[in-house]
Amino acid sequence: MKKCYFYFLIKPLNEQVIDDNTNIGFEIKIQNHNIALAFLQHSDGQPKALRFEVGNLEKEDISEQALNVIHSSKEHFLSIMRMNYDPDLEFLEKAIWHYTEVSNKPDLNLKFKEALSPPNAEAIKNVFINTASHRKLVKLLTDGVSTRLPLKFRYLSLYKIVEFKFLKRGKWQTGELKLFLSKYESKIDSKFFKRPLFNTIHDIRDRCAHFKTNGDGLGISSLNRKDEMEIQSIIEILVEVARDIVNTELSGSATILKHENI
Repeated sequence: MKKCYFYFLIKPLNEQVIDDNTNIGFEIKIQNHNIALAFLQHSDGQPKALRFEVGNLEKEDISEQALNVIHSSKEHFLSIMRMNYDPDLEFLEKAIWHYTEVSNKPDLNLKFKEALSPPNAEAIKNVFINTASHRKLVKLLTDGVSTRLPLKFRYLSLYKIVEFKFLKRGKWQTGELKLFLSKYESKIDSKFFKRPLFNTIHDIRDRCAHFKTNGDGLGISSLNRKDEMEIQSIIEILVEVARDIVNTELSGSATILKHENI
């Protein structure tokens, strides 16, 4: 039998992150699921990670139900930590996991070195100067691609760029927008969305913006893994749409390029 250790590392990261099953702030067994949650701390008490242990696996595969439990529990933990400890607390963007034999104890030992390649200062200068008159659009696009911001906020920031271009005096320029979106239509994930992109971006906007929608409970919530997967899927397309709109508005005076991490 196998088990899986699933880690959400808490920023700022130390150069080395070790899990030898010591310095555990608390541990909770999640009822009706073969999952244990543990809050890991560094030796000085600083928060280190949230660890999930999923046991008794016949193969190296975690069920969708277990992934949903992990996701909602992680988001709830983050909410509580932000309310009761640090409102700016963040997890590392990517989770870390590994499978091992069911009898083995945790033995995580990771070393980190964060480094950025030097920017092209002259290119940054030129874009800075030539986008000054469009700084609000650039700010919306920047918010839309920032993984530090909640997905709902990112989506609504990008949607506002679409509104800027195609919503005139409170009326959508439907034909123009459908034509503009047509080149992105093939990128939509049919696993999540059955309607055309034109309808989908408006549907997701309503679910992001409204606390309650028709039969949709609380609308989109980061606690719901399916919601998050849907919005992540469509936001990747909307980033391209918004970037193209901004570049069109810049009329060649500057170009907002696709960053390799977006």
